[in-house]
Amino acid sequence: MKRPFFTTPKGQRLALHMANLISVLLLVALYLQVSLVEAPRKIVPQLESSNLQSCLVLECGKIQDLGDLEPIRVVFTEGKYINNLRVEFVNHGRLEGSRYLRLELRDSDGGFLEAASSRVLLTLQGRTHVDFGLTHPEAVINKGTLKLSY
Repeated sequence: MKRPFFTTPKGQRLALHMANLISVLLLVALYLQVSLVEAPRKIVPQLESSNLQSCLVLECGKIQDLGDLEPIRVVFTEGKYINNLRVEFVNHGRLEGSRYLRLELRDSDGGFLEAASSRVLLTLQGRTHVDFGLTHPEAVINKGTLKLSY
């Protein structure tokens, strides 16, 4: 009876070469995954005061410059001295890192009332949000417009 091929010295040598080739191919695939998919997610462009763009908070849609970060909801919490305005986002681009955002409160005529800056922490899990502290009451904030600068 003839021995199975992979139990012969020639078959074992071939199996070893195939295993080495598969290992090298998997390492190449890992390198491509890390360099083309994982690494760009960790590069969050920072806020540049010379190149600010802005939009109305809930009308922004997906912000291309921030990896398709999309504001979905604004929650107001009244405090004793400072009122908290939380803007919640969907992180479509799955960015990781942090970045500063600015929020401007303008009255219905377009006059400037107040501005706040805060840092958003972008993670892959959980809801992404940023909190802004404003001194104006809820009635003024509801009548005015909120512009997000990024």
